[in-house]
Amino acid sequence: MHDFGILSLLPAFITILLALLTHRIVLALFLGIISGALIMDHSGVAAGLKSIFYYLYITFSDPERLKIAFFLLLVGGLLGIISDSGAYIEFAKTLSGFLNTARKVRLTTFILGIFIFFDDYASVLIAGTSMRSITKSHRISPALMAYIVDSVATVVSITLLSTWSAFESSLMVSAGATVSVKKTATEFLISSLPYHICTYSGLFLAFLVAFSGKWFGVKLDNLKIEEEEKENTTGKGAKFIHVFIPIITLIFCALGGLFYSAYKKLSLLSYEEINIINLLGDAPTINILILSTFIALLICVILLKKDKVMEKGTMRKGFLTGLKHMGTAALLIILSRGLSEISDNLGTGLFITGIFSSTVTVALLPAIIVIISALITIATGISWSSMAILMPIAYDMALCQGGQELIPVVGGAVISGAIFGGLLIPYSDTSVMAASAFRITPVYHTRTQASQIFTVFTVSILAYLLIGLGINLWIVYLTGICLLTGIHYFLAKESNLL
Repeated sequence: MHDFGILSLLPAFITILLALLTHRIVLALFLGIISGALIMDHSGVAAGLKSIFYYLYITFSDPERLKIAFFLLLVGGLLGIISDSGAYIEFAKTLSGFLNTARKVRLTTFILGIFIFFDDYASVLIAGTSMRSITKSHRISPALMAYIVDSVATVVSITLLSTWSAFESSLMVSAGATVSVKKTATEFLISSLPYHICTYSGLFLAFLVAFSGKWFGVKLDNLKIEEEEKENTTGKGAKFIHVFIPIITLIFCALGGLFYSAYKKLSLLSYEEINIINLLGDAPTINILILSTFIALLICVILLKKDKVMEKGTMRKGFLTGLKHMGTAALLIILSRGLSEISDNLGTGLFITGIFSSTVTVALLPAIIVIISALITIATGISWSSMAILMPIAYDMALCQGGQELIPVVGGAVISGAIFGGLLIPYSDTSVMAASAFRITPVYHTRTQASQIFTVFTVSILAYLLIGLGINLWIVYLTGICLLTGIHYFLAKESNLL
């Protein structure tokens, strides 16, 4: 493979710069892919065009990304029908009797996101869209709520029953094999859980924001609720159940699908191999989510037709409106795959790692790893790609610097950095979905939450430095909690929309 050096950073730089300057992320990602393709082969016009077409083909032919985009469109169609029926208005009225303060709305959204712990996409979309109407009625900033659901969705990285745990543990097993460290997937994952410091710190700060209604994004959050698009309803006689039943159907069908997949695999495993991680390791998660959404959509249509809330024509119109709202998000999910492929072929992750690796000491290693992981995610746009690139390198560096006891630390640092790198860019999966759920742009979402994420990231880097110096983990966490609480208390301000 050619050594492209600092040129390997150019596609990510172009994408981020154009996204910030133009707020047109589709264009920014597209031009980022084009620039990367030309770097890969710029020997002539024909060669350049061939390279561009090759990477565009890869971008738009990835089956997994196409399925994710299809899932987003289906969810958009479902929510479009519910919205047009007027059910969201009734849903908000019903919940207002219980959620009669802005604090209760924020905390309920936080808890709902935690409850949907099995998948980050489901967590962001369900927690976000189901609470959007009542959020408006209490004049809570959509950007603040998008921050809460985006941060809470990171809980999937620390739960054993999630779509992330199997992927994380499989990477750890593979990385362990490269340095002759043999453990089970469960042992690798559980030993790393205490060191997912960015995740725990992010959840803690999100809780403080949900409880207090104060955050650091106030100065950049200038969107007025009265300027947002009003809900257009065509249905008559919609009720609370027309929201509740389809959404709860989606949640339980997704959980049921995961458990059924685990049950089918149970007979193929020996007694020694049976655990949650192995059972869910090959679960067809996105297929399960698509099927669950189909079922929820069918239930929704049957309910609305049975109760004579909407006619076929108006349901079709609502479905298409929902597709339109999610269309940009679906396209961004697809295009981010192309940027990831370009960055991988240019060796972006290896270049970033190489900058730091020669100067790393034992004390600095955990903090450096979390920074590298975040940078690779920013460059590629996908958390999972940075984990795959960095995990074996981090394990090798840990074994060379401090022995096996550092392996769980760097494992947690790789995953933490990857997650929070994703929160800092407008073209990551959950950033796009959180913005879509509250109908703000991804750039607006990441810009307003950036100060929150940077605060968590800075405190987490300090925590990893303390771990590298051998400070007791309880003291590290207590220090982080005190710092985050103090910073929030003195610097966070109430949202302008409250």
